[in-house]
Amino acid sequence: MKQHSKTWSVLALALVTPLLVLDGWLFNIAQAIEVEIELTIRDSQYTKTKWAPPPEGAAVVLTIKNEDAIRHGFTSQLFHNLLVHTLSDGVQIYGKGIEGLYLDPGATIQLQFQVDRPGDYEFKCDLHPSMRGELLLLHVNVV
Repeated sequence: MKQHSKTWSVLALALVTPLLVLDGWLFNIAQAIEVEIELTIRDSQYTKTKWAPPPEGAAVVLTIKNEDAIRHGFTSQLFHNLLVHTLSDGVQIYGKGIEGLYLDPGATIQLQFQVDRPGDYEFKCDLHPSMRGELLLLHVNVV
């Protein structure tokens, strides 16, 4: 009787293990693509230090670093009515309709959001009007 029980246990494990592996594989495929973008502010200019255009539906982590000795702003129409999570020096802000933000000298901030509207979005420093850049958000059909 014990041999029969042991056989069923081994058979059950042999059947369940591939399902667990398959389930993990399917879970990984179903996860949204995460794209990291880094902008550095240096000499009163935005510089893209890490860049890949995110496809529609992707989770984006946008990191902005101010390496200048003065305060700079960052604002874009992209963030109006968009759910954004920000993280800076241990402070987290989560919500919709971010108008803009200011970065003191040496500060770094991360913005996390989901790309839901493809397009070309300008960003700028509202303190220094000549500082501008753009984010290209793509509409890509995934096969």
